Amino acid sequence: MALIFANKIAVVPENVFSKCFNDRLVTKGTMLEFMTLFFQEFTSIQGISTDDLVSLLVKSKISSRLLDLFPPLNRSYDEFNRHFNDAGLSDLVLWNSKEIMALKHGANCIVPAQQRNPDTFVSTSPQVTAIV
Repeated sequence: MALIFANKIAVVPENVFSKCFNDRLVTKGTMLEFMTLFFQEFTSIQGISTDDLVSLLVKSKISSRLLDLFPPLNRSYDEFNRHFNDAGLSDLVLWNSKEIMALKHGANCIVPAQQRNPDTFVSTSPQVTAIV
């Protein structure tokens, strides 16, 4: 599957990856294992970088939902960092950390000013809450 996406063979990533958030498979850890293997395989292809992986995640509209791949009892940024660092995907951890910092500093806020609470910003993802 990684080769299909790396070679951009007419597959819409949103259609494929949106199915990865099946509650039963997430709870068992199956989807985290599958996606970790996919990320490793994808980034191991010659000429493919973490930037290409991030681009694929953005196109598939799951870049803000990576934490949702973790079983509910293990769903934390510390666990995210540990898991993907152990899997050799430290560049993905670095990218995710930058995204979190951007949210905390309001760089990615798309909430109209009149709807923004001046004290907090809550993203559309249920796991991310950032102070503006």
